[in-house]
Amino acid sequence: MRAFFIVFLCCLCHLSYGQAFNRNLSLRGNSTVSIGSGLGVMAGDNTGGIRRNITNFLPPVSLSYARQLNSTLDLRATVGGQVIGSKHAIVYENFFPNWIENGYALSFTGRTYFADIMPVVYLFSNSPYEAIRSDINVYAGAGFGYLTVFRSQNMVGETTREDVQTSTPYIPLRLGVSRQLSPFWNMSLEGSAFITFSDYLDGNAGTNTRNDHFIQAQLMLTRYLSRYR
Repeated sequence: MRAFFIVFLCCLCHLSYGQAFNRNLSLRGNSTVSIGSGLGVMAGDNTGGIRRNITNFLPPVSLSYARQLNSTLDLRATVGGQVIGSKHAIVYENFFPNWIENGYALSFTGRTYFADIMPVVYLFSNSPYEAIRSDINVYAGAGFGYLTVFRSQNMVGETTREDVQTSTPYIPLRLGVSRQLSPFWNMSLEGSAFITFSDYLDGNAGTNTRNDHFIQAQLMLTRYLSRYR
């Protein structure tokens, strides 16, 4: 009996050591959830311009869920919102007569809500196994999304203020750099561009030669949803 207990204890210790040693290789699951916030800008007809240093930088927030397809490819779904608004500047005074004549918004405030899905490609392994996952990684993706803008815009005429809703599909482009914090956590700095198919998201059209687009820079915190055996 004594010999039996000695053998049993030796096996138990060996098993415990083996589990601890292979702890990072015992993860199960291959999905992540991320939350982020930062600064964003809407590039429209009456929202200012980066070159003139009159752009309105306002906060976006986002929530993402990603499913790993292999060690360097994820399928990611993102939802979020961004505060938006025009930038009042004397540079626009020359446009006011044309805007008033065409019934365009002189200024606006509001918010946009967006949702998109995209494949995301990583330069190095993004495996949920800490021992395999790269400490520093670079990733990029492109996909398809849909957004809605809710705005309150200033007009000239019978109605000086009106609430408007405008929606459009968009192509999201993302590029990021991530850093591994622990077996279950990553942090990344991520830039996004939303290429939309509408020039009227700001209540104004034709002042520039492009549609209204969005640019965001966010700090993202990612949690691996894996569990140990």
